[in-house]
Amino acid sequence: MTPRNASTHHDSCSTPSLPGFTLVEILVALVVAGMLIALLAAILGRGVVASSALEETVENQRSRVVLHRLLSMDLRGMLPETELTITEHGFTLETVANHLVPGPLPMTVTWDFSQRQVRRTEEQPDLDYVQELLVISDLRAWSLAFHDLTEGRWVELRSWLHGTQRPAPAGLRLELRPTGVQTTWDIVHRLPLEHDAPL
Repeated sequence: MTPRNASTHHDSCSTPSLPGFTLVEILVALVVAGMLIALLAAILGRGVVASSALEETVENQRSRVVLHRLLSMDLRGMLPETELTITEHGFTLETVANHLVPGPLPMTVTWDFSQRQVRRTEEQPDLDYVQELLVISDLRAWSLAFHDLTEGRWVELRSWLHGTQRPAPAGLRLELRPTGVQTTWDIVHRLPLEHDAPL
């Protein structure tokens, strides 16, 4: 009788062992999870930076194409027997290139490179028309030079302005460095001379 009672007493006092995690295991799991989250955040961050850089590169390339196209149209459309009016901030020319009508229309177009921007303004006083286009909004540096055919060399803008009795420039060389661009944009254009005009 006694052994039976003892056995019953032993069964009622024992607790079954349940599966679970110790405090150390939980802490280790939290540390590993934190490291994985930090790694994932770093990878996503690099992806966002790479995507932003790609978008900026595409936008800069688009700006360069637009600038080159507009400048080419202006210079090719220069009115015969007219010349560039060169200033310390850029130049002005008379051209048939315009954004007002589909066909050619004489315009006074000014290219301005001051205030760390590139702006193109076309005007037609007879029509009371003015339109300004911001081609590049953030410019780190720029330089402008003109080709002197009599000397056979490029002359920087400041020297050209201070020179006396210079002939009409035979070419234009524009160097731009927009913000965020690693290499300088070098744009060279031949300018129409008096003997190029049709007879």
